[in-house]
Amino acid sequence: MPDSTSVVRSGPKESDESFTDTPTPNAGQRGSRLNKGTLKALRDRRHPYRDSLEFALSRRIEVWEKHEIARLTPGQLQSNFNILILKLASTNRETQEQLKFFRDSGGNIVQHFPPEDEPEQHKTLKARIPNLDMLAEDETRGEYLVKTSLANLVRICEPAVILDEGHKATSGLARKTIEGSTLLLSWSSPPLLQRMRTS
Repeated sequence: MPDSTSVVRSGPKESDESFTDTPTPNAGQRGSRLNKGTLKALRDRRHPYRDSLEFALSRRIEVWEKHEIARLTPGQLQSNFNILILKLASTNRETQEQLKFFRDSGGNIVQHFPPEDEPEQHKTLKARIPNLDMLAEDETRGEYLVKTSLANLVRICEPAVILDEGHKATSGLARKTIEGSTLLLSWSSPPLLQRMRTS
C-alpha cells in the first residue's frame, strides 16, 4: 500500500474514450512483484479492486500490458474501460528510439489514427494534441504525419495516469508522455518512512 498519495493534476475530459495508464516502478524485484500483483488483482473478477471498479463504472473492463495493446481496436476503446499497465522504464528513458513505447507501430494501433494520405487530418490532430510525436511536419510542403506509436495513442486518449513512485518520473521524456492527462495521481513512500524502515 502507498504511504503518500497526491493528485498532481486533474481536468475535464470531453471524449467518450476510456483509458487509464498505470506505470509501476522498474527497480529490481520489487518493481516486478508490484507489476505482476497489480495485473493479477485487476484481472481477477473476484478481487476487491476489480469488483469495486466494475461496480463504480458499470461497464466492461479490459486490462492490458504493453505487448498486448496492439490488439486494442477503436470499438474496444469506445465501449470498454481500458487499463494499461506499464513499467516506468518504458516511458522514463531519454532515448526514444530505444523504446518500443515510442516506436511507430502496426496492428490495430493504426486504426486509431487518421489515414496516411490525409495530411490535413494529421495537422488538425497535432494542433489539438501538441505533444504528439510526428514522422512528418512540413508546413511549406503540406506534409503532416503523426507517428502511430503507443505513446501517441496514450496521448490521444488523454487518460487518467496513476504513478507508483511518481517522484522517479523525472526525465523530460516521462513528463512529455503524461502531458495532457486528465488526472495525474502519484503515490510514493516519504523519504523519512523509507529511512525508518531500513534503520
